[in-house]
Amino acid sequence: MGTVARWVDYEVPFVRRRYNRLAKFFVLFEWLFLLPRRIRDRAVGRLELKPGGSVLEVGCGTGRNLAPLVAAVGPAGRVYGVDLSEGMLAEAEELCAREGWRNVT
Repeated sequence: MGTVARWVDYEVPFVRRRYNRLAKFFVLFEWLFLLPRRIRDRAVGRLELKPGGSVLEVGCGTGRNLAPLVAAVGPAGRVYGVDLSEGMLAEAEELCAREGWRNVT
């Protein structure tokens, strides 16, 4: 039989520091991992969100999923994002400001 992978729990401060360091260039990982085109749109479509609804993204990172979420709930809806990393949240907040999304918290 093969070896079984063991889950490792990292301490929160370690995880936070790691993602804070990665935040500025995290978008490059999409290219490295060759994510399929429109994968975010397809994933959000499966949520069956309705205009005027609300959605919470846990681990929102740099906000790469926000555009399809905002589109799904429309201007009357609300999108909430939380993340452990202040660096990731700062990137997401900059994206929201650039895009003018007023219904994202």
